[in-house]
Amino acid sequence: MVVYDLPTNVTRMTHLFQWSNGVVDGWIGPLLLFAIFVVSFVVTLQKSETDTAFTFAMILVSVVGIFFRVLSLIDTYVLFICFIFTGLAVWITSKEKSYY
Repeated sequence: MVVYDLPTNVTRMTHLFQWSNGVVDGWIGPLLLFAIFVVSFVVTLQKSETDTAFTFAMILVSVVGIFFRVLSLIDTYVLFICFIFTGLAVWITSKEKSYY
């Protein structure tokens, strides 16, 4: 049986997120980022092309990732991965589409 410590000194919602992130070994932040990516990608995909939807979703995830890093919900390497994929998405979007 696994016993977790009860949250102590939780006075704000951010403290509760940090406590829950510690309970699940740091997976709350990355899973929330992934959920934000999927929802924003699918919603944007209904109104625009795939590369534009991917770029928008990655920029949104990177901005939220910075906020999560400040709150210590994700590690630095997760934020770097977000930036790498954002750069890839911007490069794909800005690439000249000569194959059409």
